[in-house]
Amino acid sequence: MNIKTIKQLAMTLVLALTSTFAFAGTGVDATHPFTVCASTGFKLNATVSSGTADHYAWFEDGSVASGTTGTLAVASTAPTSITQHIYKVVAYSVAGCPSDTQTIYVKIIPALAFTSNTPDAICAANSNTAVASSTTTLTATRGASPTDADLTALGISVSWGTWGAVSPTIIAPTTSSNGVSTVVTPVAGTYNYSFSSSYSGIDVAPSGGCVSNTLNAQITVSPIPVLGTTGIAAN
Repeated sequence: MNIKTIKQLAMTLVLALTSTFAFAGTGVDATHPFTVCASTGFKLNATVSSGTADHYAWFEDGSVASGTTGTLAVASTAPTSITQHIYKVVAYSVAGCPSDTQTIYVKIIPALAFTSNTPDAICAANSNTAVASSTTTLTATRGASPTDADLTALGISVSWGTWGAVSPTIIAPTTSSNGVSTVVTPVAGTYNYSFSSSYSGIDVAPSGGCVSNTLNAQITVSPIPVLGTTGIAAN
């Protein structure tokens, strides 16, 4: 007896760490795909609404995907632009009778990539020279892809991170919304800072996820030279 037509396969994206989240999109068509961060592997789950499935067949972009159970595990990828994949699944009865084919659309969003400037070495404060403090700027610059227009079309925006003081932590930067920080450094020494950012509007991890690469920057604050004695000598 043929397995009954599957009117709706229950598709749920599940993180590899077995925690389930409400991924953006429905996955039912190209206009409403599931949106997934490229750095996050995911699982597609298929169950039958009637009848009994003995095994499943999965396809990714027209090619057979490995997996004969109701779960297809997809590894993380590293695309440089937004890419869309089309998955298909068929359930088979013990006699080999197929169900209708169901299609799932998944759009892969590359993690944000940033580069930083090389901050200038600056001078420490010195009461003898009336230098109260010196400043330098740390800048995080986004890569060209994905663009704001591409992200907005998917209901995704960039949640800019901040430059944080790593060591020592006594000098905290003041940060604007676009990854630029001004650091006031009155004491001679070496200071380390880090920066990362993420998306908002896309659920890919417990804390909001799809975190960018981490930038690290170091600022060197030079001590002010102090003159000792002066004198005169013959040539």
